[in-house]
Formats: sequence, structure tokens, C-alpha cells
Amino acid sequence: LTCMATRPDLVAVAYYGLPPLTTVLQAVLAVWIARNFRDQRGTRWFVVMLATGALDTLFFGVQFLGRTAEFQAAFASVAGFFAFCSFAAFTVFAGRYTGSDFHRHPVVAAALLFMTVGYPVLFALGLGSDIWALDQRLVQGPILYLTYDLGPGLVALYLVSYAVALYTNYRLFVFLLSASRRGTGQVVLLLLGAFAVAAGPVANALDVFPAADLNHVPYASILFVLFVTFALFRFDLLRVQP
Repeated sequence: LTCMATRPDLVAVAYYGLPPLTTVLQAVLAVWIARNFRDQRGTRWFVVMLATGALDTLFFGVQFLGRTAEFQAAFASVAGFFAFCSFAAFTVFAGRYTGSDFHRHPVVAAALLFMTVGYPVLFALGLGSDIWALDQRLVQGPILYLTYDLGPGLVALYLVSYAVALYTNYRLFVFLLSASRRGTGQVVLLLLGAFAVAAGPVANALDVFPAADLNHVPYASILFVLFVTFALFRFDLLRVQP
């Protein structure tokens, strides 16, 4: 009975505690990489990826301090902007790291522009309309959290971001085929972390988590951080070249 009584409290602690923990991990890792790998190809964008990812989880966690849908929606929207910026920075990092600069291709560049500049534009257009989000409401579960249905603007952003992520991972895999076996093992850890983030919406759709319909992608990012931390500290990821 004691275990059953305390389990909801532990779940709530996890929901509240993991976002700031992930923020700290990404911030520390960003500082460490900036200091120790500043001359390596792609380092700057790797740091940008981690920094914007840290801001994503920071604002994502702050939203739970609010007790109104308007408060949580505002912070969730800011968090989402930094999440898309982090995805975009990851693609630029991959382009620089592989030496192919595929992020400069007009189609990829347009997609990245849509993910970053298009986000605030669609958000502004969505105010007072159904372009952005539908039926925003607070739900009391393990914690008090915001749920909503995706409007066409957000659907477009998610589709573009996943297409870019898939292409980015494809280009990294192609690059790994020409790299050493040691380098392949390092970057595979990075890709496992990226796939953990991509699996978040699938888990949401299957109602795997206690807080149904909550966006769990920021929580999955902690797996990404852990995989990257192991790859960098154990294998010196950014020093590997084909």
C-alpha cells in the first residue's frame, strides 16, 4: 500500500525534475565541448544544438509552474521554438561534420528556414485562429499539464522537421560507411540518441506514459544527452575523421 501510495508522487517528481536535469546536462556539455573542441569541424553548431536544446527543456519545465492554460501554452510555445532551432542546428552540425555541407542545398536550407523563421510566423498567424493549436486545455494527471490538438501549421512544422531529421541521419550513416570502425561506433551512439527523441511522438500515440497527450519529446532528449556524453567523453567523437 505504501508503494502504491508513493508511486504517483515519484512519477510527478520525474515529470518535474527531468526537464531541469536535462537542461543542466546540456549546458554543461555545451561548455565542455566549446572549451575542448573549438577547432574541430562542426563544433560551433554542436554547441548551438545543445544550447538551444537546454533552453527548450528549461522553458518546457517552467510551463508546469503555471495554473492556467494561457501560461502553460505561452511557455510551451517558446520551448517548441528552441526545440526546432535545436533540430536545425543538428542538421547544420551534420553537414559541417561530414564535410558535405548538405545543409546548404536549397531544399534543405528552405526546410531549416521554415523550421526556425516559420515557427514564430505561424505562431503569430495562429493567434485567435486554428492554424496553430486546437482545443488547448489543462489536464490533471500526475501533474497539471497542457494538452492540445495540432493545427495545420504545427502539423506542417513537424512533418518538415522529421523529413529533415531522417535525411540528416541518412547522410550521417553514409558518412560513417567511409569512416573508421571506431568512428562508426561513436556516432552510432549519437544516432541512437536522435532516434530516442524521434520515438517520443510514437510513445505518445500509444499512451505509454502516465500523462496522456503530453508532449514527451523533451523528456526523450535526456537519452540523447546521455548517449552524446558517453560518445564524447569515452571516444572523442568530434576528433574522428574518415
